[in-house]
Amino acid sequence: MGQDGPDGLVRGAAATRAPGDTIHLTLYESMLKVWLVEDDPLVREMVRAFLERAGYGVEAVGTAEEVLSSWSDKAVDLLLTDVMLPGQTGVELATALREQRPDLKVVYMSGNVSDPAARERVLSPGTLFLAKPFSRATLLDVIRSLSAGEDDTTH
Repeated sequence: MGQDGPDGLVRGAAATRAPGDTIHLTLYESMLKVWLVEDDPLVREMVRAFLERAGYGVEAVGTAEEVLSSWSDKAVDLLLTDVMLPGQTGVELATALREQRPDLKVVYMSGNVSDPAARERVLSPGTLFLAKPFSRATLLDVIRSLSAGEDDTTH
């Protein structure tokens, strides 16, 4: 597995902007559609707000089942999912979606899998992972690196 940074990011760039810096999106990034799956409503709304304020399109739900029930009619570029969800896990969800869309980019997040040994038991080596809590800058840097093709996930 990759190096853990002080911000909890594995295999991603640490935040390179100072707090409060303006974020400029490319045309591709402004059209990027993110599917956010987070069972905690407060965290879900905070992350949705981070993404929407940055100009990303966001579909936010609380369970994997909600994604699977309407996945086929959505154009989504990135799955941002909590690892531990009620019912199906984020890992199981990503696996199911990648059967239909192998190119789907995935970023996992969790407050429960911050220990590297525990994370390796749950996630494949090379996956992108954000340990909660994370900053807005860190989240946006991960998405920007994925959309620029700098750091793809591997499964």
